[in-house]
Amino acid sequence: MPSFFPSGLGNLTNIHLALFSITISLHKRIRCSENKKLLRFHGVDPDTIEEKYGVTSGELSYLLQLFNAGSISRILDNEKSTKPFEKDSYWYDILENKSTQDAFPLLRELFNSKNIFMMKCEETIRLIKKTED
Repeated sequence: MPSFFPSGLGNLTNIHLALFSITISLHKRIRCSENKKLLRFHGVDPDTIEEKYGVTSGELSYLLQLFNAGSISRILDNEKSTKPFEKDSYWYDILENKSTQDAFPLLRELFNSKNIFMMKCEETIRLIKKTED
């Protein structure tokens, strides 16, 4: 256990446990993107990620860190809303980008299905696509 955590699991607050869990999860995701062959354990064919999602392993690593940071900030803010991000906000602009939208299904596979932040991202992409039609 890292030294910045109180000694013993019994002393950890829920937020510490959540952050520790997220940190471990991020390290696993980054390792998957650095060694794309590990993606097969998530049901993703590692040989098709560039063709299918338009991202290299390095770009996937960047996106995983970016989206993990967004997820952590939502947990720290105790945000429970899955409503789309507001137009012209940082995340709306990121999600409006076609390259991000192309890679998002892969990112979605690598996050917990109940992740509020990823649900919010999904709703935002849905709204963006709806307004484009």
